Amino acid sequence: MNLEKLEIEHRVNLLYEMLEASHGLSHWVYDSDGELIQTNAQETVMDTIFAATGCKQAMTDRALSSDVPLMLSASLGLLWIADYEKYDGKVYRMHVLGPAFHTEISLKTIQRELQNHQVSGSWKLSFTKSLSHLPTISANSLQRMSIMLHYCVTGEKITVNDLAFQTDNLPTLPETERKDRHRTWMAEQNLLGMVREGNLDYQSAVTQSSSLSSGVGFHADSPITQARVSVIVFTSLCTRAAIDGGILPDIAYAIGDSYIQQANDCETISHLSSVSHDMYDHFVRLVHDHKRRTDLSKPIQACLDYVQLHLEDEIDLPQLAKRLGYADYYLTKKFRQEMDISLNEYIRKARIERACTLLTTTEDSLQEISDRLHFSSRSYFSVVFKDFTGMTPADYRAKNQNA
Repeated sequence: MNLEKLEIEHRVNLLYEMLEASHGLSHWVYDSDGELIQTNAQETVMDTIFAATGCKQAMTDRALSSDVPLMLSASLGLLWIADYEKYDGKVYRMHVLGPAFHTEISLKTIQRELQNHQVSGSWKLSFTKSLSHLPTISANSLQRMSIMLHYCVTGEKITVNDLAFQTDNLPTLPETERKDRHRTWMAEQNLLGMVREGNLDYQSAVTQSSSLSSGVGFHADSPITQARVSVIVFTSLCTRAAIDGGILPDIAYAIGDSYIQQANDCETISHLSSVSHDMYDHFVRLVHDHKRRTDLSKPIQACLDYVQLHLEDEIDLPQLAKRLGYADYYLTKKFRQEMDISLNEYIRKARIERACTLLTTTEDSLQEISDRLHFSSRSYFSVVFKDFTGMTPADYRAKNQNA
């Protein structure tokens, strides 16, 4: 084995160990023909399920044509992620993480699903026992894991927008209990607020929402129907939020109806997840483009976009100016000319606006919000916040969080 392969194996094994320790997630390594090479799972029954559901075939079918991770789904809401290790365009190994449940599942649901399959009682017992040890991990978390896996395998940095989704077999979503309605409501308001603002930096809001809720509290006879209802309801909420953001109702409803039809046609968890993500991103970008000021030059508009996307990062003005192709003194002068405000003042104002959202849609402490938005101290954050809003952060939260 050459040095490059040894380095990749070391990185991947380290990731496997971390995910096993933190999430109890199994890993599987297959050769180019789909034969199992190694796994940390004590039993291989899940490899049998992986093959029987068509997920293994879907993985191998995509091996030559795909260079990005693939999310796979099967009955009972089981999810896997697969990625490909290649050399000179040829598949060397296929790496798989999973399975995991998308949401918590009851023994009753498992038994009901198994009644639809003609298998022996002993096999059902073994299968049910294996399922009881599987972790529950949101699709959003699995997508982040697939990004880490891809970096370990290829050294390439990707985003969730680059992931591929399986769309060719029929999974079912388990029933789930609603927990902590208030926190879920706050996360939902944060998501919809991002649509109204056209805020492209929405990933943290999506992550928070995914960790708190997996859909509406509607229990259908068919679990896939329940999943569709959740996406359709979310699409309807985003449609109205886009209208609040300035999009004409006729346009917003036409777009929403299109995604609702797509959701209605979906037959897998992963496909529904993909449609929901595309819909949300579409509405956010539509509002963002609508709010762009036509009176601004392209460099200043690009500057505004960059600031909005990096409010929770350190913003280095010389680096920002260099990125836009200007000297920093010229950029700050041009910014003030077009915006009637200094660039530093605009950044502070934008961060206070984000702080207002975080105060009303999260339970983060004032110190945590101050740190996230890169204020030098909590006291300085409070002073700046009061200068912009006329009240302290604590008073603002108390007045608006349950309004």
